[in-house]
Amino acid sequence: MCRNTGAARAADISDVLVLLVMCWPAAILAWVLWPLVVPLRLGGVVFEGLFKILRPLVLFPVRILSGRV
Repeated sequence: MCRNTGAARAADISDVLVLLVMCWPAAILAWVLWPLVVPLRLGGVVFEGLFKILRPLVLFPVRILSGRV
């Protein structure tokens, strides 16, 4: 799910600020590791799209043989 609204971004920032107040080592670690997580999320989106394309192609022979075309 993609949350690109301004309100969602403000909520994300406020979440980090609350985490910073309550548990500052975890907040600092989250800020440091965030640039490493973003490419992994983008890769997940790419592979999810790829599998959505390939799944019908792979399962098409099964649908043909079962008679559900």
